[in-house]
Amino acid sequence: GDGADGFRRGVEASLKDFGDHPAVFGHQGGDEPHGEWIQRAYDTSAILKEMAPQWSPFMNLGPYSQGVNEWMGVKSYSDYLDGFCQQGNADYLCFDVYWQMLPDGGGLDLYFTCLKMFADAAKRNNKPWWATLLSVGHYEYCCPTEDDFRWQVSTAAACGAKGLLWYLFYMSGMYQNYRRPPIEHGQRTETYEYLSRVLRTFGN
Repeated sequence: GDGADGFRRGVEASLKDFGDHPAVFGHQGGDEPHGEWIQRAYDTSAILKEMAPQWSPFMNLGPYSQGVNEWMGVKSYSDYLDGFCQQGNADYLCFDVYWQMLPDGGGLDLYFTCLKMFADAAKRNNKPWWATLLSVGHYEYCCPTEDDFRWQVSTAAACGAKGLLWYLFYMSGMYQNYRRPPIEHGQRTETYEYLSRVLRTFGN
């Protein structure tokens, strides 16, 4: 309710509490901003980078899809990504994309379109980019198998992703039709073993 001034006070308090902690990577500044929240997301990222240059602000920008420009209220998705890099002073681009886990390959074209759009924006703005990939079945999205994890990691890396995140890693209870996350009720599931093995192999 206090706008930018209130946000700055919150960042100051956070720096006082956590500014010297070696485990802190940065603040999360928002998730999939659209409409009136886009400029706020740019401003939030810029303020975080100004006040805490030692940290990296984190924000998932959401995937591209047909009709997304109208839904988001932007002229072009490319301009939206460029604006985040330039106005938000972002260290990197990051987005979440799950089309690749739709049944029968129904989202593959959109998946690779997303990867290319972020790769192109990163190149234009001289920024690295990260992808948040899928590690939990939900809605119409399939539960990833070990081969699905291997394929997700390989395709994102082949398209130039410099970092990978996973949705959703921890789940403490029943939520809608979410199923088989890597960690459920504090216990490792078979999904954890799939993902762990794939990442260890990729890291070698």
